[in-house]
Amino acid sequence: MDAHVVNGEIKFQQTPEQAKVQQERMEMVRKRLEQRQKFMEKSRKRRSTGNKGQKEVDAFLEKFNRTEREVNQRLKEITKETLTPDFFDNLKGSHASMVNDIGESGRALPGYLLEVCRRKTDELRKEINKKEKEVAPKSKFKFARKKKVGKKTKIESKAKEAFNLSEFVSGDEITIKDKNLETIYKEPGSINGSDVVLTNLQNCTVSICDNVGALRMNNVSHCKLYIGPVSSSMLVDKISYSTVVVAIRQCRIHTASNTDFYLQVNSDPIIEHSQNVRFGPYCFEYPELDAHFSKSSLDRSTNTWFQVKDFNWHRQQHSPNWTVIPEEERLKKAVPVEDEDFF
Repeated sequence: MDAHVVNGEIKFQQTPEQAKVQQERMEMVRKRLEQRQKFMEKSRKRRSTGNKGQKEVDAFLEKFNRTEREVNQRLKEITKETLTPDFFDNLKGSHASMVNDIGESGRALPGYLLEVCRRKTDELRKEINKKEKEVAPKSKFKFARKKKVGKKTKIESKAKEAFNLSEFVSGDEITIKDKNLETIYKEPGSINGSDVVLTNLQNCTVSICDNVGALRMNNVSHCKLYIGPVSSSMLVDKISYSTVVVAIRQCRIHTASNTDFYLQVNSDPIIEHSQNVRFGPYCFEYPELDAHFSKSSLDRSTNTWFQVKDFNWHRQQHSPNWTVIPEEERLKKAVPVEDEDFF
């Protein structure tokens, strides 16, 4: 840079190279200011989105907790005047709305809050069923079974099976476990809204012709499971080479392989750590099915069996771990099985 004296003042004159360097510096400063401005805009948007998400969570929890308090309060204050014929149906409807809200808003909740809400709905449903049995017990009934010629041994075996199943009843939960090469039939009135747990089953056919509270199964292989309406959720862990036909509000399937699921479900099915699983529409039929759907409060007009979410697949393309069962291969109608030859 050259210096000159003009009218007693020192003037500096830039060379072309110096002017270019200064211009580049000013351009760099301008770009940095633009980047900073963009960063601040993005930060404001993230905060705005976060606030909106938090408002949704707060609104969900407020409604969820209010409904839970109301149901518990009504259970505590049961009197002859309040115990109307539809008293428990109304409570189950309120509980069903809580479960439905979890299915619709669950993804917005932090993981720990989602588990807390699910646990609360499970506990509330058990409390409703327990109180209903205390104040409005329902008599159980059994269908008469026809005696089959030449099958005396099988009939005796079935009678023994019915007796042994009572060993698996624990409070409000019915567990069927450690079975191999057996046919298990649960008739209408035998479950009556209780939870059902199926565990350690191999080569079995299970028919549950009743309304179930919640369904859980694990360690199941080479089985056929036909199940009536489930008021809340189904949780599956470790199932292979099986067929499951069930109506539920929501379901989560872990570690499944080579298994077909025929569903009536009110929210998108979720799979994790699974492969070669297929899905089709619910097709179980028995005379009391409509009545059991009414008890379960499931929405029969909504069935998202084909909108499966794979939590281990985050690409735009369809997950390779599940498919829709081709129509020509689908089970058209499943009926209860009371007696079956495996040999």
